[in-house]
Parts: sequence; structure tokens; C-alpha cells
Amino acid sequence: MKKPIITLIVCAALVVGGFFGAKAIVNRERTAQAEAPQTEAPQTEAPQVQQPEKTEIVWYHPSDEHDRLDLTNLSDAEVDAIMNAQTDAIKASQAFDRAVENELPIGMDRPDWYGGCWIGNDNMLHFAFARCADDEARALVEKAFSGYSHKVFYEEDMPYSYNELESKSGEIFDHLLEKGFKVAGIGVKTSLNCILINVLPEDLEAAEAYREELEALFPYPIVFEEGYYFIAQ
Repeated sequence: MKKPIITLIVCAALVVGGFFGAKAIVNRERTAQAEAPQTEAPQTEAPQVQQPEKTEIVWYHPSDEHDRLDLTNLSDAEVDAIMNAQTDAIKASQAFDRAVENELPIGMDRPDWYGGCWIGNDNMLHFAFARCADDEARALVEKAFSGYSHKVFYEEDMPYSYNELESKSGEIFDHLLEKGFKVAGIGVKTSLNCILINVLPEDLEAAEAYREELEALFPYPIVFEEGYYFIAQ
């Protein structure tokens, strides 16, 4: 609703009057200070307040920049051809699972030095260590892949381990629910070494706006994507 013109004129007069009135008061104070005897005030240093450093979020850029191939629009023959081409990559992934199976504590699915693996558009298994991986872990993986070296591509070491991201994703999920966001799903996107959050379409914009505050609490790379609740038929 528009305000009456006369109200705007009165407001403008108050602003201008306030400005010049304040200026006059400052001038009178400066005159009084100039006429008064000058005394030097003791110099004191302002206490230095150390600001907490913001944790840097490290993003990983994989060699395979594209997501997995969308199989929904392909014929059965085309899908079979792709799966046949990826057979050795799948076998290599299974060989890795067998190699670490006896090395893991009960209840742990992946070792802490595991960065992630996925099959790329080149039909090869892309494998990455976390930066904490030692020589023993690398030797174990290389031995597991010894029969599939032609189908394995070693990515650069990941900034975060799979286990670290998976653990934090659970905390982030609970936090977003407490804040009232409609989260359809959350997990680890291994190819980007980040946490993937699926939110309902109506909450996607609000989630993006909340990113800075969320990353201040959880300093990890996060991707928001549109998602839907899964309803079993």
C-alpha cells in the first residue's frame, strides 16, 4: 500500500534535519575540544583477537568427468554389449572385495584407506586410495588387481576416505531433518569424492541457500540433487 505523499515529505525532512543537526553537534564538540586544554591520553594497545581458521574444503576432480552411462534408453543388445565390455572391470572390483575381506574388523565394509572405485565410460574400473593409504595397502590392492591390470585405472589419491564421508553423511542427514529439510536420500558419490544429498524439488533452492552454513558445520564437499521419496509398490 503506497504511503501518502505528505508522509514521504515529512520523512525526508526528518532525515535532512537529522543530518544537519548531527553535523552541527559535531562541529560544536570540535570547537569545545579545540578551546579546552589538550591532555595526552595514555596509549593502550587493543587486544588481539585471533579469528578461528575456516577449514578448507578440498574438491576432487576425477579423470572421468562424466557420470555413469544412462542405460535407460538403450536396447537390451546395447546393454549386454556394455556389460560384456565391463566384465573384467567388475571381476577386478570383486577381487578387491575378496582381498580386503579378511583385513577388516567386524562391521566394517571398506578399509579407512579406501577412496572409492567406479566403472567409467571407458569400461574400466577407476580406483582411488585415500591420502592416508600406506605402502602396505597399495601393495595389497596391486596384488588383487594383478590379473586385471589392463582393466584398472588408478586415480589420484582422494582427499577424503569413503568411510569418513559415509560417517559424516549420517550426521548431515540428521542435521538437515532437524532443520526441516525434506531429504529424499544421502550417500557418497565416489567418483567426485563428495557427499551427495537428494532433496525434494521444492526444497532444492532452500538447500542450496543453506550450503554455506552447512559446510561451516560439516567442512566436506557437498552436492545437492533433486530427488524423490521411494515408495514401494
